[in-house]
Amino acid sequence: KNIQPEIKTLHLLIGGNLLILAGLLANLIFPFNKPLWSSSYVLYCGGICMAGFAIFYWLIDIKGLFKHYWPLTVFGINAISAYVLSEALPALVNPGIRMVDIGLHRILSPEWASLGSAFAFLLLVWAIMYILYKKHWIIKI
Repeated sequence: KNIQPEIKTLHLLIGGNLLILAGLLANLIFPFNKPLWSSSYVLYCGGICMAGFAIFYWLIDIKGLFKHYWPLTVFGINAISAYVLSEALPALVNPGIRMVDIGLHRILSPEWASLGSAFAFLLLVWAIMYILYKKHWIIKI
């Protein structure tokens, strides 16, 4: 079936919002529990992901705003590698992460320092993925 892109976007947004609502309602009976992946948590997160996908689909595929989102492409091309690296890297660079964290806690509130530390780690993983991106190395599993 050939559906217009705008209609697909609308369907994705409606579906995402319905899942978010279902997750919030289910949360009244089955509280959110990320470690256990409770059904309410899965519905809620799935809805957020679907709505986010709809927004990016509209911006990139329909409106053609590719150049504004190329940093996301760096992650997307080697998404599994980025995930594995983000899980393995803390063990390798723990002293560096601790130094950044301690430095940020000296100048920022705990909340902002935590966000800054997470952002610094994200930039580190992105920089490594950027090297793969520039060399056209795509790791397939």
